[in-house]
Amino acid sequence: MARISEIHYSNAHASSTGVGEFFEVALSPGEDSADFFVSTYNQNGSVNIDIPLTDPGITTSFDPASGETIYVISGATYGFLLTDPNGGGSNNEAVALTDVSGPTNVVVNFYDIGGGTTEIEATNGAAAGATSTNLAGDFGFSIQFNQPNTDTPVFATTSPGTAQVVCFVAGTHITT
Repeated sequence: MARISEIHYSNAHASSTGVGEFFEVALSPGEDSADFFVSTYNQNGSVNIDIPLTDPGITTSFDPASGETIYVISGATYGFLLTDPNGGGSNNEAVALTDVSGPTNVVVNFYDIGGGTTEIEATNGAAAGATSTNLAGDFGFSIQFNQPNTDTPVFATTSPGTAQVVCFVAGTHITT
């Protein structure tokens, strides 16, 4: 089942670690990437990026444990920051995954990383008309939606200075 699998945000963390901001989408076997768009939204509901999952700037890898194909949408590639909290302006505070294969768009996931309780209503883009789910709380800098129950997201919370698992796409160059 298509889903947003991770939101890695916080420009301060990106600056101090070199791990830039990104979000990931996971597709199950048999799902067609041409059927999906990914979007980022401002607090006011306007879309910042709205791109097909087939865009050549999106990096992919295969997870043999889950059988899913992982699509990484990088802030460095697409020129966005995933920041918050309820900052308005041009900061991307929400991410959406939308199935565009049918006669009407179906929003699969639409998450607001805002620290407040205000949801975002998408005013344009692939997720137009949808209301985000606000993920209020102190997640540090990464929110993961893990297997096996993709209907109920499990948040893997991390904060700077703690042990953590970091995901890298195959072929990523790492300086040690």
